Parts: sequence; structure tokens; C-alpha cells
Amino acid sequence: MDKLNWHWVFFINVPLGILVLGLIVFGYHESSFNAKKIKIDYPGIVLLSASLIGLLLGLQNLSKQSTSFMFWLIPFITFAAALVFFIMVERRAEDPLIPLKLFSNRTFSIQITTALLLSGVQIGFQVYFPMRLQSIYHVSASIAGLAITPSPVLWLITSFFVGGLLKRFTPKYIVLPIVVIQTAFYVPLVFAGTNFPIMMFYVIADITGAGLGIIITMNTVVAQELVPKGNIGTASSMLTLGRTLGQTVMTGIFGLVFNFALNQGVKANKSLTISKLNNAISSNTPFRNGHSLQNAINSVLLNGFHSVFMIAILLFVILIVLNLFDNTKEIIR
Repeated sequence: MDKLNWHWVFFINVPLGILVLGLIVFGYHESSFNAKKIKIDYPGIVLLSASLIGLLLGLQNLSKQSTSFMFWLIPFITFAAALVFFIMVERRAEDPLIPLKLFSNRTFSIQITTALLLSGVQIGFQVYFPMRLQSIYHVSASIAGLAITPSPVLWLITSFFVGGLLKRFTPKYIVLPIVVIQTAFYVPLVFAGTNFPIMMFYVIADITGAGLGIIITMNTVVAQELVPKGNIGTASSMLTLGRTLGQTVMTGIFGLVFNFALNQGVKANKSLTISKLNNAISSNTPFRNGHSLQNAINSVLLNGFHSVFMIAILLFVILIVLNLFDNTKEIIR
């Protein structure tokens, strides 16, 4: 947003929401069908919600230096306790919110976890690519935003190849080469300085989007194929939950790591403040190579970005190891 503040971003949702509401009200006509009466798993809903809220609050509080030890410990205790009770309730529920028996299939569990971790990487590059371009290269917000534009385009294109790939390879041999390639392109981001070519951010966005288009689409297809017909909707919703949870949790973790690196940099350089770093992130001022303060700011910011993408690489490594344990040897059709 070069001319307007960030609040205006949310107004994009209003006309789209009105449009969708109109389509549902006037264009969607549900035919009658015989639906069996189900028992809603209210205890499962409450416990899962409490667990996720506790986790998110705990991660949020970790980034606050003024927060006391107990203030961030209590949400994590809530998360753990609610999760334990949720598992106990789901094992006895007549119609569980999440049928835990689905996770007895290793390939299904790996598909959910893969979607979760890759979605975490996705939110990392979507947030920190534009931020880096603005703060280090001092390009406008519009130009910085264009760095992630190739990703959804390539996502759409590569998703059409999933069917053909699944006819020839098992999921493991689709995921592994893609993640290895993505890791190779992310490694330079851990060491890149102020002279790192801007074009490389567009290339990495291409690689990220293309890989996500294949893997996330494959996760959906495979997960739905592995569960009984009555659980197809559940499998789809679990993938959606996994992706949303991966993005939300990793947003907190990336923010925690980035803020920690900035705070350490401020402590090491008394001429810097968090306020100066925040101004540098959103500044359009051209980079002045001979300015010592600007160089110090860039050094601290780069250390923060390096830390973020180190975490992204760690997620890739976990993905590689995880998929190596996928024991599916037959083509999933």
C-alpha cells in the first residue's frame, strides 16, 4: 500500500464477501436428499478450540519481552491439557470431530503433516520477501508485493500435472525431489547480503509456488483416496485445518525468531532502536552505502531475515526426513 494505510487491505474482503453471499442466496439451490441425523461432537469442538487458542496465545506471548514466565507458560499448559482431553474424548465419541483411526495410516498422517509444514514455509516467504525488498532494497510496497505474485500463478499451472504424476509415482517420490530443489534455492537466503540480486526473489517465488501447486494438490487427492468414502469430507477439512494451523503457528514462530534477532542487534549496537528498525522496514529512502547508521540497520535486519529462512530450511529438512518414512510402494489411483 503506497498511498493508503494497512487498514484498507481489509476492505478488499467486504465486496468479495457481499458477492459470495449474493451467489449463495440467489444462485445456490440445494436439492432435497436423505440425510442421516448425526450427533454433534460438542466436547471435541470445545477442547480442540481451547487447545489451538492456548497454543496461539502461548506463541504470541513468547514474542513479548515484558511477559512474565507464568503468563506464557499458562497458555502452553492449557494447550497440552486440552489436547490430551481431546484425544481421550475423540476415542470414545460416537461421531468424533476428528476420527483418530485415520492417523493409523502412515501415508495419510504424512500427507497432513506435509501440508502443514509447507504451508508454514509459504507464509514465511509471503511475509518476509516483501519485507526484505522494502527494508534492504527500499523498493515501493507495490514492487515488493510483486515478488510473491509468481507463486499463485505457478501454483495454478503445476496443479494440473498432479494427476499424471500420481499415475507414475508414489507420493514420496513426488515430494522428495521437489522439496530438495526448494531447499537448494532457499539456502542462499541464509547468507545473502545487500547485493543479492532482486530477480532471485522472483525465481525463488516461482520455485516455491510451482512446488506447492504440485504437493498441496497431491496431499488433497491422496488423503481423500486413503480414507473411507464416509470420511472424505473429514479428510479435506483436516487438510484445511493443517494448512491453516501451519500458517498461523509459523507466523508466530517466524515473528518470534525475527524479533529476537532484532532485539539482539539493538542490544549490540547502542545507536539503534526498534523504532529506527521499524522505520527502515517501511522506508522508501534509497540505500546510502556510505551511511554508517544505514549499514548498521541493514546488518541487523539481514541477521533477522537469515534467521527466518534458517527456520524455513529446517522445515524442509523435517519434510524430507518425514517423507523418507512413507512406506507406500504402490501407486495410489
